Amino acid sequence: MRHLIMAGQVSLMLAVLNATASPEVQTQLEQVRAEKTRGEAGFDELDRQCHQKLNVNDCRRDVQLKRSEVLRPLTMRQRDLEAELRKERAQEQRAKAQERRESHEQRQRDRTPKPDFPLLPPDSPRQP
Repeated sequence: MRHLIMAGQVSLMLAVLNATASPEVQTQLEQVRAEKTRGEAGFDELDRQCHQKLNVNDCRRDVQLKRSEVLRPLTMRQRDLEAELRKERAQEQRAKAQERRESHEQRQRDRTPKPDFPLLPPDSPRQP
């Protein structure tokens, strides 16, 4: 149950990322994820085949080492692309916040009445 909730949160987060991502970065990220998924599936199959061998632990260790070696560049590329998407999203959020601030300031200026005549400082009482 806990894994299903986490998977739902991850898919929601990915949906948010997809909505604001630039198309070329998003395309590259999808390609890297697909390639990584295919690679992991292949290594999972090799890991299952290890159970048919006499030296199961040695076989599984070799598969794990090869998996790390092959998938490390893909994981690094995926992290770089996700970082780029986060930067884009942060920039968009800053721009929206700036627009809200400017809109708020404009409403404040419009709300404050402007006097038709210049205001003079009040007369101070004269000291004898």
